[in-house]
Amino acid sequence: MSTAGRSITAQQPVVTIPLGDEDIRQLLDKLDADLPSAGQPRQLRFPYRLPELRLFIQQPGMDVWIPYSVPTRWISRSGLSFLHGGFVHQTRLCYTLLTTLDGARRDVVGRVRDCRCVEGRIHEIELLFLEEIDPALYCVEAAGRRVLLAENDRLIAQMTTTWLKQLNADVDHVASSQCIFDCAVNNDYDLILMDLETPGIGGFDAVAKLRNLGYKGAIVAITSQSQPADEAHCLEAGCNQVLATPFGRQHVETLLRSLNSRER
Repeated sequence: MSTAGRSITAQQPVVTIPLGDEDIRQLLDKLDADLPSAGQPRQLRFPYRLPELRLFIQQPGMDVWIPYSVPTRWISRSGLSFLHGGFVHQTRLCYTLLTTLDGARRDVVGRVRDCRCVEGRIHEIELLFLEEIDPALYCVEAAGRRVLLAENDRLIAQMTTTWLKQLNADVDHVASSQCIFDCAVNNDYDLILMDLETPGIGGFDAVAKLRNLGYKGAIVAITSQSQPADEAHCLEAGCNQVLATPFGRQHVETLLRSLNSRER
């Protein structure tokens, strides 16, 4: 289903949420903490925070579609939710172009399943897709990666593990290089995150040994050495990327997104 043949009433999308980005983020955080969305089991939904999704809503009884720019909250196989500055009746037809993690755009159509007021005139609208999608194409949290984290620093390991689990990754943590080899041989990991200063065999030798053992997944070096020559050395040793310390959740999310691009 494409935009061909539809009557679009405005070239620019209408923005109906009179809030700044930070206020919208705080409202979405509050909804996630206090007000679970109706109709979808929580374990089947994934956080999907787009600040400006362009979405078209059909006007009642007409083949006229008004474009809106809306912030989104979550996505699932069967639908998504977004914030809108007004009430929209159930069964109203909507469509949007969702962008995959590798940049492709896909036309997705749905009907309003639920609309509830959450603050002032702001409503959360749940859209039910006419055809199911694979949320992992659009949302890194839905990909479900298996990660081996080799990190000796307890605090860094705890924070990184927390971020990875928030991004729907299954994490095993080890603190020595010998444990890395045992785990890599006996398990199927999508990613090994390895501190090059993990006790035991040297970091670069450890990467070479992992490759010699037949590990073909991604290896990302955690290091405080972030000069171009240091990064080049890591890549030459067999790493796919370098994650320089200090790093935050956004860096980990970007890293997991890069796995999707690498595989497509």
